[in-house]
Amino acid sequence: MNATATTLRGFAPRSSVGGGDPNGLAGSWGAALLLLLLAAAPLPNGCVDPQWRAGYAGILCALGCAALATLALRGTRLSLSPGTVPLLLLVLLAMLQVLPWRESLDATTREVLGVDTVRSCSLIPARTLSRARELLALLVVFVLGSVLLADARRMHRAAWTLLLVGTVAAVDFLAHPFLEIVPNCAAPAGERPLTRHVFGTYLNRNHLAALFVMAILAGVGLVVSRGKVLNHRAPDYARRQTYVVAMLLVLGAALLRSGSRGAVLGLLVGLATFAFLLGRRRPIRHRAARLLATAGCVGLVAAALPDELWARFATLGEQMSTDGTRLLLWRSALLLFARFPLLGCGFGTYADLSALTQVPEVRGHIAHAHCDPLELMVEGGVVGVQLVAGGMLVVGAHLLRRTRAARGDRRTFLACGFTAALAALGAHATVDFDLQIPALALWAAALGGAASGAMARAHALPAVGATAPAW
Repeated sequence: MNATATTLRGFAPRSSVGGGDPNGLAGSWGAALLLLLLAAAPLPNGCVDPQWRAGYAGILCALGCAALATLALRGTRLSLSPGTVPLLLLVLLAMLQVLPWRESLDATTREVLGVDTVRSCSLIPARTLSRARELLALLVVFVLGSVLLADARRMHRAAWTLLLVGTVAAVDFLAHPFLEIVPNCAAPAGERPLTRHVFGTYLNRNHLAALFVMAILAGVGLVVSRGKVLNHRAPDYARRQTYVVAMLLVLGAALLRSGSRGAVLGLLVGLATFAFLLGRRRPIRHRAARLLATAGCVGLVAAALPDELWARFATLGEQMSTDGTRLLLWRSALLLFARFPLLGCGFGTYADLSALTQVPEVRGHIAHAHCDPLELMVEGGVVGVQLVAGGMLVVGAHLLRRTRAARGDRRTFLACGFTAALAALGAHATVDFDLQIPALALWAAALGGAASGAMARAHALPAVGATAPAW
């Protein structure tokens, strides 16, 4: 019994995780520090402050490398997950973009940049170097997540941390739904004003809604993991499940109040992903029940949508046909991609170069393409798209294979919740620039690393009994 309890608490024998033990005291402190940095990431106005972004990325890189070096010196064998290689290649691509490549510019580009020649693939090398540092920070967080957050107890803590961060932001959002976040930034005619809240790194309610969705899906994984493998008669089971459900209700209310159509659709994608991953581990006769349960959740979400949000969905077609909409932004981005198709114009340079191909119907300065895959295509070219797409396929296949083979322990259900959160964020990022928000990108890297690392280990654990301890 004691051996089973020890395994369930995430302290598996060294032979089952391969090499040294990252679950010792140093690993515990490293995991706690990583979660603290992730929780603190939204606090400054880091989305629009390049100096904060650069400083925070430098801190993460330094602390992450120190943590990995400490674990290596203690004899821990660091087995990297498949997603590490594409991320590393993306960092190398950013470094490649600042090497000598281009000698002259056309007249339009010279006018926009104010220079005659640029001796690198990136048209603005300083911005690309800064973005390379941010990509390196994401790589470090991903690796740390796969090493330090891949056992059941720390995945549990990561889910709780994200749930608490999202709940605090949701409570503040519900308390101040109509105040402006950016000074002197008036909302367009007929639109709701931008939202002010304590987490200033989110530009508007749509990006804040993405945080709500990720927290909701992590909380769903938390609820299912506790309900499936823990003893329901444990004295604190009902109390802690009640806390999670209460926070999920607050997050759901804030999500509906945000009016974000993309976030609602992302939540549906995440729920479908969660049901699909769990269904792969069940006999065929159980999959119909899970499909019905997923359909019921979709129905509940649809029934809970306020009339105002339904009205926004109803006007989607009309908005697509007006000037300045996302379709025109995407057209401008495709025209910019056609200018620099192979290696892109340089990571971090879209805001400076968008004026090159901005269509006349779009007014004002456009800082992002409002579609992260398209912005990646512009800044990283065909090579960058292939690296990211290949990495997603490799990690997705790895998770699907491991999920089917894994035992029904806590880390499996939590990994499914984390993967669902990533799927929801990815769906929302196709119509917005969520991954350009540092806090969202950092959480995505940590959750992806934890899920990938957990699935690499979960198949080696023994089957879980029904008499597991509550914590």
